[in-house]
Amino acid sequence: ISATAGPAISGNSGDYLAARQARMSSDYDAAVYYYVRALGDDPKNPQLLEGAALSQLSAGDLPRAVAVAQRMEEGGIESQVSQGILAADEFNRGDFQAVLDRVADDRGVGPLVDGLMAAWAQLGAGDMTRALADFDAVANTKGMRGFALYHKALALAMVGDFEASEAIYEDEDDPLQMTRRGAMARIEVLSQLDRDADALAMLDRLFGSDLDPGLSRMRAELEAGHTLPFTHVGKVTDGVAEIFYSVAAALKGEATDDYTLIYARIAEALRPDHVDAILLSAELLENMDQPALATRAY
Repeated sequence: ISATAGPAISGNSGDYLAARQARMSSDYDAAVYYYVRALGDDPKNPQLLEGAALSQLSAGDLPRAVAVAQRMEEGGIESQVSQGILAADEFNRGDFQAVLDRVADDRGVGPLVDGLMAAWAQLGAGDMTRALADFDAVANTKGMRGFALYHKALALAMVGDFEASEAIYEDEDDPLQMTRRGAMARIEVLSQLDRDADALAMLDRLFGSDLDPGLSRMRAELEAGHTLPFTHVGKVTDGVAEIFYSVAAALKGEATDDYTLIYARIAEALRPDHVDAILLSAELLENMDQPALATRAY
């Protein structure tokens, strides 16, 4: 994820060293402070720019990270971190064509997410047919089938085609692995199809009787005969947030906490009420011995 190698650090090397040490220690607030100071003396340095953007994103400040990432792209500095930041900003602004251009120009985040970002961007641009074709194209990529079909099911449910969404879930030839969020999304789909008994049976089968507050509320609503609203993806940015959260959840325990945090923070930036992404960010910050940042996240 590093930027293209740049010239040696000039100006106040003390600020750079302090910034680098703070980032290595996951003290992102301090890292931001020192990177910004160092940039005052060397405003075009790729290492300083990427360090500042990464630290700002890790601290949960996407708007400031966007400003730095824009400077990097304008300067021709290639970085997955800055490109992810800019893609998130483009989705938040509804500039779906910019996202499509980014992916087409190979200025995206990487093969794991670019195809799905393009599919959601097509949906945002109003081309559902192209979006579904793009989801299918990703599904035909080795190792991506379940992930892509899950997002296709979410997209169909978002536009109200609950029958087609449930058809993906129930396809025995392509069984989807049920994460907690995926299961909750399907339970909502079943309720929208007036299949509350099936939704209750699935909830009990997958989660048993020891339910967390969110699942308890779902069960109470279903038992009372209330149709559950489909809440997991209400707009395109929610779907894109789900990409980044799913990657973060998959990386947890497999990659370093600071790398995993990048994806969790982008998910938060795309959907500020994504409770699972917020909790994951806070947990990662706790693991990195950053109680102040973790408390802020909680």
